[in-house]
Amino acid sequence: GEFYELAPCRQHPKPVQLPHPPLWFGGFGEATYRRVADLGSGYYGFDQTPAEIAAVRRRISELVDAAGRSMDEITISHGVYNRLPVSVDELGEYHASGVDQFVVSLLGPSADDMRQQLEWFGREFVGRF
Repeated sequence: GEFYELAPCRQHPKPVQLPHPPLWFGGFGEATYRRVADLGSGYYGFDQTPAEIAAVRRRISELVDAAGRSMDEITISHGVYNRLPVSVDELGEYHASGVDQFVVSLLGPSADDMRQQLEWFGREFVGRF
C-alpha cells in the first residue's frame, strides 16, 4: 500500500470465531458510527454523560437500520476514566440510555488504592442491574 507492504506470510493461531473475531469500534464521530453500523459487533464510548451516549446510540441505530442490520447484533459499552458514577441512580441512567455493558477504569497510585475502588464499586453497584 501507500505506507507499508507486507511480504507474503502466515498468521497463527487462526481466529476461533468465523468469519472473524468480533469487531468493536470506539471514538466519537460519524466515521466511527458508520464503521459500527457496517462492520461492527460493538461500540465503546467513554467519558460521556448518559444523554450523550443515548444520542450516540440513536445515531448508530439509524445507521444500523440503513445498513439492513439489527441493533440486536450490536453491544453498546461505555467506560469512564474521569467521571465514575456516584450513585446507583446515575448508573441506572446509563442503563436506561442504552448502555449494555459498563466498564470501570481503576485509577490510583497503588494496587491498594485500586483494590479499594474496586471493592467500593462492587459494594455499591454490582448486582443492581
